[in-house]
Amino acid sequence: MSVTRLEDGLPVGVVDVVEGLDGCHSANISPDNRTLWVPALKQDRICLFTVSDDGHLVAQDPAEVTTVEGAGPRHMVFHPNEQYAYCVNELNSSVDVWELKDPHGNIECVQTLDMMPETSPTPVGRLIFISPRMVVIYTPATVPPI
Repeated sequence: MSVTRLEDGLPVGVVDVVEGLDGCHSANISPDNRTLWVPALKQDRICLFTVSDDGHLVAQDPAEVTTVEGAGPRHMVFHPNEQYAYCVNELNSSVDVWELKDPHGNIECVQTLDMMPETSPTPVGRLIFISPRMVVIYTPATVPPI
């Protein structure tokens, strides 16, 4: 994975290169713009990097969080309340819910959801649409956050 500097929206040079990410399909900046979450599908882990002011990546402590074996983390999205991240696991058809306890790497998987739908509908206004290619959260302003 490489980090590229942009000028006026155009790539102008590689700032950093990270080796050893097997099956990386996405890189996701945290709501505070300081932590980069990088799912490594073939390694069942999400690597965590601090983004320095000059664009270099520094492995956090802990440097990664692991999923269950065979999960295959692929894509992520952060909840608007900035307290949770959702990661679609392609290989076992699940979604992990990660609680962001603080900005210094205190992260915990608090729930794993099966992506295979049940026949019952979800409550109106509290929906999360999931596919191996994306995650979209719909929460109307009138409904408390998920």
